[in-house]
Amino acid sequence: MAILALILVALIALEHIYILVLEMFLWTSPRGMKAFGMKPEQAAQTRVMAANQGLYNGFLAAGLIWSLLHPDASFAFQLKLFFLGCVVVAGLYGGVTASRKIFVIQALPAAIALIVVLLTG
Repeated sequence: MAILALILVALIALEHIYILVLEMFLWTSPRGMKAFGMKPEQAAQTRVMAANQGLYNGFLAAGLIWSLLHPDASFAFQLKLFFLGCVVVAGLYGGVTASRKIFVIQALPAAIALIVVLLTG
């Protein structure tokens, strides 16, 4: 079960690195616009805001990676709880305010990872 928790945390970190890339570098590309359901004009107007969002997603990924690499198991556990909790809250907020699919893409996987981490703690 502990290995499953580590794998899930790593997957959530990778997901947020991918979101960082989409929001910071691919926002106005066909791939970015398709991912977020935007037209070119809307993507161009919101590019700076999206890059800022991407940076925050990068911080979440960095925290999760830190939790995987920290040598103190007790502190690493606390880091996992904190950063997964942040991802869940961000996913819930995004699901309510931006798009319901954020519940499934961001909040649900992080909630599952959080539960598995709690079960292994």
